Order: sequence, then C-alpha cells, then structure tokens
Amino acid sequence: MTMAILTIGYNHYVLPLKDAVIVAEVLGKAERYDDKHRSVAEGGTTHHIYTEDKNNLGMMRLINDAFYQVAKLAGKPE
Repeated sequence: MTMAILTIGYNHYVLPLKDAVIVAEVLGKAERYDDKHRSVAEGGTTHHIYTEDKNNLGMMRLINDAFYQVAKLAGKPE
C-alpha cells in the first residue's frame, strides 16, 4: 500500500495515500480561525475567520512499503 507523509506546519503525519489526499482537499476548503488576546483597554480578545493564503497548505511525500515498515520498526525516537 502506498503511504504518504503529510506535513502540516511542523507536524508530520503518515497516512495511506488516498486518506492524505482527502485531508489535503478538506484543508484546501477550510477557513482559518485566530483569536488575538489584548488588554481590556484595547478592546479585549478579538476573533477572526478568514480565507487562508492558499500558497502553503503543507507538503505531501510518498513513501514505499519497505521504507514504511523499517521506520515503523524503529518506533518512537527516544
């Protein structure tokens, strides 16, 4: 089975290729949410929903089964 490493921000996720494509498609439609904490004098916390800059949604890298099995055997790094 072809697997993919999906990188979003500083996190890397391993998924079957078809699932990685679905995640990428969903993220392509998503809007961003941020809240900005300010002092009460400055108006308090504000909430923002906006369209993401579609230039950098993440990165996808394909890996073969042999690479996946070896990396899986190595387990969590100490």
